[in-house]
Amino acid sequence: MKMNKWVTPALLLTGIACATLSCSKYEDGPKFSLLTKKMRLTRSWDAKELVYDGGASVVDSSNDLLTFENNGDAHYSIGAFSVYGSWDFSDEKDLIRVTYGGTTDELKILRLTKKELWLRTNNESYYIRYEAK
Repeated sequence: MKMNKWVTPALLLTGIACATLSCSKYEDGPKFSLLTKKMRLTRSWDAKELVYDGGASVVDSSNDLLTFENNGDAHYSIGAFSVYGSWDFSDEKDLIRVTYGGTTDELKILRLTKKELWLRTNNESYYIRYEAK
């Protein structure tokens, strides 16, 4: 009899876990995270490489730094050059809309973890792999 009162909660938790783990918002993951998308995104990101669709990659040594602030501010710098703007998610949170000087770009998120961000711009044949700074 005591076993029956645990069966329903156990089945419910198993169902929720299976549904959560089987769905991923981004092509390359992660499958599950306790942090919200905004919490994972808001930090400074250092560009590490360009990865082409065929699998070839080019190491980025240009010191590109992309920063997303919690308040919606965005900052891009490469060396002494800096641009300030704003950012927000699309409704589905699969795109980041970044606005600099009246121009808005949509960046498709392929992977978003606490330490790694992969972005594809305007259907290019490559994506940029960033690491948390």
